[in-house]
Amino acid sequence: MLFAVPQFSAMFFLAIDPKQAVIWGIVALMALLWIVFLFIAVRYFNWWLRAMMAGANIPLIALIGMKLRRSPVDQIVRLRIMAVQAGLAVSTRQIESALLQGADAERAVLAMMRARDLGKEMTWDEVLAADTNERLQEKLNE
Repeated sequence: MLFAVPQFSAMFFLAIDPKQAVIWGIVALMALLWIVFLFIAVRYFNWWLRAMMAGANIPLIALIGMKLRRSPVDQIVRLRIMAVQAGLAVSTRQIESALLQGADAERAVLAMMRARDLGKEMTWDEVLAADTNERLQEKLNE
């Protein structure tokens, strides 16, 4: 025979110290958790970086929560950046809530910007109420 094949038995695996097995199990679990964290961080890093660079400051955990709620994260980040750069007091939660309700949040942000340019101060709720009334009128006129 050219090559000798080692014979492993079940006794080989039973010979491991139980304390050492627990330590290796913990190390394996920590490595798995680290890999999952890196996967999540890389997936959401682009949105987080865009928001941070624009001064919108959306926490990474908030982005993950939005995705779990099946919210349009890309649109929320874009609208939040637009609102912050325009100096509007609109939170990420308000934008997400409006989008989940079916409102046109982009139109609402633009309306707030236009109202401010015209010298009128409107709150987010007022703009959304006007948008809702307009959408209702369109449905009633059909």
